[in-house]
Amino acid sequence: MPHLEILPLNIFAAKMIRTALIDDERDARQALRLLLDKHCPDVEVIGEATGITEAAPLIRQQKPELLFLDISMQDGTGFDLLDQFPDPAFRVIFTTAFDNFAIKAFRYNALDYLLKPIDPNELVMAIAKVKKKQTANFSPKGQEGLLRRVHLTKKINGLLDVARSREFKKIALSSRGGLVFLKLDEIVHLEADGN
Repeated sequence: MPHLEILPLNIFAAKMIRTALIDDERDARQALRLLLDKHCPDVEVIGEATGITEAAPLIRQQKPELLFLDISMQDGTGFDLLDQFPDPAFRVIFTTAFDNFAIKAFRYNALDYLLKPIDPNELVMAIAKVKKKQTANFSPKGQEGLLRRVHLTKKINGLLDVARSREFKKIALSSRGGLVFLKLDEIVHLEADGN
């Protein structure tokens, strides 16, 4: 049975938020870029697109962490674009002149919904939400949980190695109802949660 792998994480590295601007209005993209440059120095604009046709390949190639996404564009809606990414690795802040799509935007897990013209204070607060989401896993409580899982994974791998080397056929695992004995050759995946 293969060992579980723990990938090293550099949780202390400060990093820019890689961002794409998707809006069919050039003036709107330029205005947003100026606001980001002035008020959000930790946001790096890595690309722009005028609609879905340009945005989908941009997202796949550049892998932004954040999209500023207009809702109504000439070749479709921002929702049409998001439908192409059922499990996105990016967060979305909608930027639109229409307030009647807010509920739908939050159903698409939008982090925020900014009305044009964009208020600089609202933009700064939206970026603060992005940062909070990025660092949530690395809070002291999150770090403690991560370290506990790393420790438990190492212990499980050690137990499985010892069991294999001694030709044991079963392993005893603690559960809510007491000890459970499992045959080693039947274990495909083993994960600890808590104690």
